[in-house]
Amino acid sequence: MIPDAPVFERIAHYFGCTYAVPVGSGTVGLCVLLRALGAAGRRVAIPALACPNVAVAVCAAGAKPVLVDMSEATYDMSIEALARTLDDSFSAVIVIDAFGFPSDVAGAREVAKHWGCVVIEDACQAYGGSVGGTALGARGDVGVVSFGYAKPLELGGGGAIVTDDDALAERVRQAMPPRKRRLRSTIKNKMAVLLMKRGRYAAMIARDAHFRLLHYEFPRREMLVLEHTWDRWIRATARMRADLHAAGAYLASMHEVEPFAYTGRDWLPWRYSFKIAGNSDAEAFRRALAGYGVQSSRLYRPVTECLAVEVRRPIANAFALADRTVNLIHRSTVEDAARLRESLGRASGLLKG
Repeated sequence: MIPDAPVFERIAHYFGCTYAVPVGSGTVGLCVLLRALGAAGRRVAIPALACPNVAVAVCAAGAKPVLVDMSEATYDMSIEALARTLDDSFSAVIVIDAFGFPSDVAGAREVAKHWGCVVIEDACQAYGGSVGGTALGARGDVGVVSFGYAKPLELGGGGAIVTDDDALAERVRQAMPPRKRRLRSTIKNKMAVLLMKRGRYAAMIARDAHFRLLHYEFPRREMLVLEHTWDRWIRATARMRADLHAAGAYLASMHEVEPFAYTGRDWLPWRYSFKIAGNSDAEAFRRALAGYGVQSSRLYRPVTECLAVEVRRPIANAFALADRTVNLIHRSTVEDAARLRESLGRASGLLKG
């Protein structure tokens, strides 16, 4: 029955959830979800090192983002720092599975429940992987995934909210614009992506205030593509995962690298990320990799460098991670994962200590 179901029924089944509600993008999903949760006028905790669009979504929902420092051992929000930050002014916590690495959702939920906060798992960079048999995106009180720019399944737009909560799913549906405005949705999606690429995050918030830029449905063209690609992409994930884990083994053999430990074979790294050893030249290492066809980029900068946001406690770990972390650029397809594996295999012999 499931393979013949409409695509969002199949997506909900994949995540083990009752509902997968289509939204305009991952950013739109966070914004609409926070509005549906009644977060306006309250605080929302987010990782200090994250895509700035997360903070944009919080602001556009009328809430106030508060940064929480990171754990240097992972890409994760520090649970200890979260516990020191939350109080009764918070309504939600957004945890992010950055670059395919699962966040400690269980730890965040344990801390958040004391304050009655909803934990949102942002799996926009990580769906396709799982922990203990549970899909990334389905471990929080509610989850958000994206099919937009540079995501695991990249369509150019669109996203979904996954949940088992009947009332929340209905509130999200009611918050979305009428389906007759498909052209407007496409225009808003393109404008949001353009502002993001140019780093104009404050402009995104301002445009949302005036034109509801972050209020649009799943663009029609991308919806049609998703119908034809979702099942094929799911079938390809096992091969992609194997290629990416092989690439990680080559990466771990390079003496400049301090890899983040993947403890199982059920993760699907969106971008294979690693830390450069403290005495190494990160930019020189990136140039050396590029010589072997391995393209890379630096990690996101702390959100404070993009937007004026509240910081209650120091976020020194976020800056340290940003300075030392590199991620390998690839798209999550079988062909791209295989190319990354082969390129790192060629590079590893010459870049070893």
